[in-house]
Amino acid sequence: KQAIVQKLSAIESLAGVEILCSDKTGTLTKNKLSLAEPFCVAGVEPEDLMLTACLAASRKKKGIDAIDKAFLKALKFYPRAKGVLSKYKVIDFHPFDPVSKKVQAVVESPQDSRNNVVEILQQRGYLVAMTGDGVNDAPSLKKADTGIAVEGASDAARSAADIVFLAPGLSAIIDALKTSRQIFHRMYAYVVYRIALSLHLEFFLGLWIAILNTSLNLELVVFIAIFADIATLAIAYDNAPFSKTPVKWNLPKLWGMSVLLGVILAV
Repeated sequence: KQAIVQKLSAIESLAGVEILCSDKTGTLTKNKLSLAEPFCVAGVEPEDLMLTACLAASRKKKGIDAIDKAFLKALKFYPRAKGVLSKYKVIDFHPFDPVSKKVQAVVESPQDSRNNVVEILQQRGYLVAMTGDGVNDAPSLKKADTGIAVEGASDAARSAADIVFLAPGLSAIIDALKTSRQIFHRMYAYVVYRIALSLHLEFFLGLWIAILNTSLNLELVVFIAIFADIATLAIAYDNAPFSKTPVKWNLPKLWGMSVLLGVILAV
């Protein structure tokens, strides 16, 4: 639902994911600015604050600054400021220059740290999923066991990801996890059935020949083959449950269950 699987192996990986690493901007947040109720000091009305802010904002239609856009979009809730603003005519506009700020500090986590986080978790035996939307997220999406590109992701992020979400936010990952674990359950059931069926035929046909000391009936062999195929098709349409915890292949349990079922079927 609202997801495109680009690599089939991602279904199995997602079913066993234990840790989800998520990029903040554009994933946990909407990457869009909006204006809340303004806080004004005594003697200043919100209408006056909005008028001043919009006068300082660029009103060009293309390439408008995100902060200016947020103020102008919220102007509809301040009719007096909107009416007064229409009386002003922009003769010359000089946008804010961040270089001339007296104090400016920008701290950003280097991209390598994301890869390091994924790598450390993988070394500790965890299956890791990573979400992202930007070009700088592509390396970590590729390194993770399951890379997920969220809605609106860049082409680089989509190419590196295993799964692409078409709906905003992370709500689609709930359906993706449920579906992947249901598919894993069907894969597990299919493997158990095929092994049990093979053992059943070997035991049954072997005992048939050994005990009755006679050759097999051709019609019987054809009937068993057709019956086995019909039963296999039913696995794809069964009401598969999904585990509430990450799932992994448990080979000792798988073989034990298969051998037990094979013996019971043969008997």
